[in-house]
Amino acid sequence: MIELLQEYWRPFLYSDGYHITGLAMTMWLLSASICIGFLVSIPL
Repeated sequence: MIELLQEYWRPFLYSDGYHITGLAMTMWLLSASICIGFLVSIPL
């Protein structure tokens, strides 16, 4: 596991300009799920 982290931490944090990073995708999915959950929890 540590070897994988040492090899892939740069692509996870930084982008090459063309692809979204893993961290950005994780944060985007987290924020989207929180917003959707909040909207669904409000009785319409």
